[in-house]
Amino acid sequence: MNSTNRPNDYGELIEPTTLRIQRLLPGPIERIWAYLTDSDLRSKWLAAGAMEMKVGAPVELVWRNDELNDPPAKRPEGFPEEHRMQSRITELDPLRKLSITWNNSGDPSLAGKVNWIDAVVKLSPAETTRLLAEYHPVATDRQPMVQKILQSELPDGPYLTGPELDKHFSNPGMSTQAFLDRDQNVLVLTAASGARGLS
Repeated sequence: MNSTNRPNDYGELIEPTTLRIQRLLPGPIERIWAYLTDSDLRSKWLAAGAMEMKVGAPVELVWRNDELNDPPAKRPEGFPEEHRMQSRITELDPLRKLSITWNNSGDPSLAGKVNWIDAVVKLSPAETTRLLAEYHPVATDRQPMVQKILQSELPDGPYLTGPELDKHFSNPGMSTQAFLDRDQNVLVLTAASGARGLS
């Protein structure tokens, strides 16, 4: 394996709408599979929701927004106590492969549903300097709120943020809040689509 095809620390964009995230996880494959398919175990790192193990079966992922942080923290303004997302199993090879649609991507009947993405991105010092110079973020006492699985990746801050930086990472269908830790060269993004009251 050479440097052009080795998985990186975050993921690889293999098509314009497909992100591959590859990880080597500790433990036997049976335990890993259980954390993907068992509602209670999956809720510890992503979302709850029963999953019938057959191709074409619907999957409902359930986030309980008051339980996203540990220790618990106030959920983002404008978000309900619970969010449900409808998906579907598209590929299934037990203990080897599980593919699902994300919010039934491309299904027009689901337009207007709320989706969100959290990301913690390690930047080069040059990229941090560029973001500071171009988007002029200012100090904030706010902390980014991300899902449990990312909390250990958050730097302690202090953070910088601002409307220009938020706008740079947003688009007409996705509103993003960006938090920059200048000292650690880390950018934290919390993005939502279809949510009211987000700016």
